[in-house]
Amino acid sequence: MKKTLALLLLCLCLLLHGCTLSAPAPTDPSTAEAGQTASAQQTGSEIPRRLCNGGLRDYLPAKTIQMTSFDRLAYTRPDTRSLYDTFARLTAAVEDGADADTILNMYYPAYDRYYSFYTMDAMANIRYSADTTDSFYRAEYDFCEAAAPEVEKRLEAFYKACTQSPERQALEQACFGQDYFAQYDDYSLYTNEEYLALARQEEALLAQYRAAVESPIVFYDGRQQNYADLLRSARDYETYYSVLQAYYSQYNPSVGAVYLALIRVRGQIAQCLGYDTYADYCYDSVYERDYTPLQGADYIAQVRRQLVPVFQALAYDDEFARLQYAETDSDGVFTALKQAAASMGGTAEEAFRFMEAYDLYDIAQSDRKADTSFTTYLYSYEAPYLLLDAQGTEEDFLTFAHEFGHFADAYAHYHGQGDLETAETFSQAMEYLALFYLQDAPGSSSVQNLQRLKLADTLETFVTQAAFADFENRVYALPDDGLTLEAVNRIYRQIAKDYGFYTEEFDFYYSQAWIDVPHFFESPYYVISYCLSADAALQICRLEAETPGSGLEKYNELLNMNTSDGLQAVLTASGLENPLKVGKLEEISGFFRQTLNLKTD
Repeated sequence: MKKTLALLLLCLCLLLHGCTLSAPAPTDPSTAEAGQTASAQQTGSEIPRRLCNGGLRDYLPAKTIQMTSFDRLAYTRPDTRSLYDTFARLTAAVEDGADADTILNMYYPAYDRYYSFYTMDAMANIRYSADTTDSFYRAEYDFCEAAAPEVEKRLEAFYKACTQSPERQALEQACFGQDYFAQYDDYSLYTNEEYLALARQEEALLAQYRAAVESPIVFYDGRQQNYADLLRSARDYETYYSVLQAYYSQYNPSVGAVYLALIRVRGQIAQCLGYDTYADYCYDSVYERDYTPLQGADYIAQVRRQLVPVFQALAYDDEFARLQYAETDSDGVFTALKQAAASMGGTAEEAFRFMEAYDLYDIAQSDRKADTSFTTYLYSYEAPYLLLDAQGTEEDFLTFAHEFGHFADAYAHYHGQGDLETAETFSQAMEYLALFYLQDAPGSSSVQNLQRLKLADTLETFVTQAAFADFENRVYALPDDGLTLEAVNRIYRQIAKDYGFYTEEFDFYYSQAWIDVPHFFESPYYVISYCLSADAALQICRLEAETPGSGLEKYNELLNMNTSDGLQAVLTASGLENPLKVGKLEEISGFFRQTLNLKTD
C-alpha cells in the first residue's frame, strides 16, 4: 500500500494539473528579432511601462501603452468578417501593384486588428478557464479558436502576394527584415484549402473534448453527480477508488473516441503538408525544434534506462514518503513569491511589480477553474497573464513560480518567438531560483523541505514526461486498422510498467488515465520539451547552489539572449551543457542518487 500511495502522489499531479503555454503567438515579422530584452529599466517603486509592439518596430513611434487593471479590460467578440475584408483589401492592393508606402500604411492598422483578435482569444480563454461553468466565455473561446485558421489564411495570402510584388525588397527593408518573404516562396499552410479543412475538423474535435472534460458528471450511487465533488467528499479509500472507477469507465470510451479521431485527422494533416509522420510535422513546423523525432526517441530511451531506477527508488524511500506539502492559501503563496522576486531584483522584480499593479494573475483556489495552469499573452496590451489552478498547498508556490517564469520571459521579450525548450527552461528554473531567494515557506514547512520536494518533482518530470512522449510515439505509430481504444489503453498500461509507476491494484487507472493529460489533445508532441528544459533548469539550480548569485546571473543572461535558435544553440552560447550530450542523463542519474540519498540496485 505504501508504494501505491507514494506513486499516486508522484504521478497524479502532472496528469491533473499540467502547465501549458498559450496557443502559438501570431507570426509577427517585426518581433522575429525580439530575443533582445526590450523592457525599459525602471528604478524605485515606479510601475514599469510597456511600449506598443515592444518598442521593436523602428518604423512606428515608441508609444507607451496606457495599461489598466485586467478586470477592467472589456471583451468584445472579434468582427472576423470585417477583419477578413481588411486583409482582402490589403492583398488586393499588393496584387494591383501598390508601392511599399501604400502597402505598409494599410498593413500597420490591419496588423493591429490582427493583434486585437488574438487578444480577445486570450481573454476568452482566461475567463473561461477561471470559471468553466461560464457558457458564454466557453462559446467565445471556441469561436475564436475556430476562426484562428481563417484569420491566418488571410494573413498568409498577403505574405504570399508580397513574394510576387516588385516592392518585395523595399517591404523587407522598411519593415519585415531581410529575406523574410523567402519562407513563403514555395510554402503554404493556411492558404492550402486541404489543410484548412483538416484544421477545421481538428478544432471541432478539440471543442468537443473541452466540452466533455470541463465539468465531468458521473453516474454514481444511483444518480448523476459532479465528479470533482465526489472525489472531495470521499471519506475513505474504498469510496475514492470506486469513484475513480466510475469516472474512467464512463469517460475513457467517450473522450477516447475523440482522441482517436484527432490522431486520424492529424495523420492526414501531416500527409497533406508533405511529412511522413505527424511527429515529423510537429518537430519541424509546429515547434521548430533543433533535434529530430529520432533523436527525441533516443533521448526518451535513455531517460528510461538511466532515471526510471532512480525514480523507483524514490517511490520506496521512507524519508521521502514522510515529506509533504503543508497547507497554505493564495495570500501566503503570493506574498512568498513577491518577496523572492524582490530579493532577485532585476527583471524578476520588475515583472512581478507589473503583474501585481495590473492584476495580471489569478491564483485563487476555485472548484470552477480548469484543471490546468498557464501563462498567455494579451498582445494589444503587451502584457502576459498568469492563471493558477491552486490546490491549497505549498505546491501552489512552485506552480506559481513556474508560471511566473513564463510571465517573466514573455514580459522581458515582449512575447518574442523563442523555442519551447528555452521557454520551459525559464519556467522550471524560476521554481528553483524562487526557493533559493525565499526567506520563509508559505506554509508550516521549511524552505529546505520544499527544495527537496522540488528536486523530487524534477526527477518525476523527467520520467513522467518521457513516459508521456513515449506513449504518443507508440500510439501515433499504430496502423489505421489497429488504432482502437483497446490498443491505446493497452499501450498506456505498458508505459506505466516500463516507467516504473504501475501497480496492479490500479490497473484500470494505468490503462485509462491518459484521458486526463490535456497535452495529448491540445498540444501533441509537446511534453518532451519538459524533459530537456528540466536538464537546463537543473544546471541553473546547481550553479546557484554552488555559488549564490551565479544561477540567477545565468538566468538573466538567458533572458537577454535571442532564444529563437533552439535550446542546444542557446545553451551552448550561454556556456551551459547540451541536454542531448552523450552521457548527460547518466550524470543526472548520479546527481539525483547522491543529492536525494537514494539507493538503487
